[in-house]
Amino acid sequence: MKKIYVNPKVPSFMDSKDINDRSESHLAKWFNRAYIRTQDFGEDNYQEYSERMAYTQEEDYQGEYKLDTEEEFNTRRVEDEKKWREWWPDNGIRYDVRILDGGAWDRTTNKGNYKTLEEAMEVAKDLMSGPTFMDKFNDSLVSL
Repeated sequence: MKKIYVNPKVPSFMDSKDINDRSESHLAKWFNRAYIRTQDFGEDNYQEYSERMAYTQEEDYQGEYKLDTEEEFNTRRVEDEKKWREWWPDNGIRYDVRILDGGAWDRTTNKGNYKTLEEAMEVAKDLMSGPTFMDKFNDSLVSL
């Protein structure tokens, strides 16, 4: 059984490159290899939020979004973090299972978000019981 990586260092193009443009060595390492990426609530502050949402304040903005005041932002962050921690009870960590399996033409496929590492590991193990890239490559060869 292959090891299941948790927060592996993946190539920068892992979720942005056509699967057909990836090298054979890359596919041999990553195709049908599930891995787990952890996600916490994350840091954010009012200045970063304001900069990120600055486009909503421009004259040509067509949407209805209203930029929060700093007080509204901070109140919302507290409420959002509380909800996040209720939904992801393992110290506020979410476990995302991803796999390069051809489910998307240019990125890994999200196979779910789990509340515990154990749940995520079980899903990852099940996913890796399928064919590897080399199995699929060999099956596509034609004998003359």
